[in-house]
Amino acid sequence: MVTLIAGSAVAAEAGRVPLPVAKPKTQSATAKPDLATAKPLPVPARPTPDRIVFEDLGKHYCIGNRLCTEHCARPEHGCQVKTVYTQKLDQPTRISRIQLYAHNNIGPTRRPDLLLVKVDGAEFGRFPVNRAGSTISVVVNRNGQLITIEAMYNRNGSLLGGEQSVIAEGAVISDIYAFGRDAR
Repeated sequence: MVTLIAGSAVAAEAGRVPLPVAKPKTQSATAKPDLATAKPLPVPARPTPDRIVFEDLGKHYCIGNRLCTEHCARPEHGCQVKTVYTQKLDQPTRISRIQLYAHNNIGPTRRPDLLLVKVDGAEFGRFPVNRAGSTISVVVNRNGQLITIEAMYNRNGSLLGGEQSVIAEGAVISDIYAFGRDAR
């Protein structure tokens, strides 16, 4: 109390009235914002998850030529012969990836055939098909409507491009999925 009186006496002598000490209006890192006047932060849009936009399950297709005809003629194999597998979607769709199961255990050769996966004519990969079979997943990330799968090789066992390509001995494909979402 003595210091308060002494402070007033010094102020009176100087001819001025003491002012209260004001604290600056800065907020510390731990200070809470005023919720009444604060604007909400925008919530970032979550990408929509991919869904199955097309599936062809339970059917087996032998993509190839003469050996496919012989292979699928046996009732225990139960497959359908196609020179090229094609599927046209109802509308253009954002396709993120195509997944399928394939094997080429249909003929006497040990040469692996290659599957070419295309969307609207654009090639997205050439994938070797082994005799035992495996799941193949092809990244597309493109809008498209026509899915095409071909099996190709040349007489020496290496892939040829363009018009020089010939139909492979064959590869059996099944469990075909296209993942994506509606095009916007």
